[in-house]
Amino acid sequence: MIASFIAGYTKAPPSFMNGPELWFMNRGTGFVLLVLLTLSVMLGVLSTARVSTRYWPRMLSQGLHRNVSLLAVAFLLAHVGTAVADTQALSTAMGFVSQQRVAIDNSLSRMTAATEAVSGEKTQLTVAQTSLMQADVAQVATQLSLSKAQQTALEAVISQLGSDDLFSKL
Repeated sequence: MIASFIAGYTKAPPSFMNGPELWFMNRGTGFVLLVLLTLSVMLGVLSTARVSTRYWPRMLSQGLHRNVSLLAVAFLLAHVGTAVADTQALSTAMGFVSQQRVAIDNSLSRMTAATEAVSGEKTQLTVAQTSLMQADVAQVATQLSLSKAQQTALEAVISQLGSDDLFSKL
């Protein structure tokens, strides 16, 4: 009986440091911090401008500004603490960043491959252009006339064959 009591007593109570409560606490402290910082800046401007009325003395503005600023620092620490403790949000953000990094790496590798292909094509075009510029015009003309003569000879052979098949002529 005592052992079961001790076993039940040593169990940790359910923690709010890993569920949706932590998420809401983080957002809530952030919102309250935003309001407190806005109020602190407004009170600081009132103190600097030395605005005072019969019902609102300057001393009240300065004291309230100091106290609200101190409370804002406390909420800032609470907000940072809950943000650091919220590991789920951090892991989600890191997962998104790693997915984006993979996409960027893939894009960079494709761009590198395309750049290399373009560079190869540019080299081939430069070589072809250089060979065309260095070609002897007389030699090219001779080759063209030989090609024309070969074409004329082939046309004559084809016309002599006529409608008969090739094997009957052999």
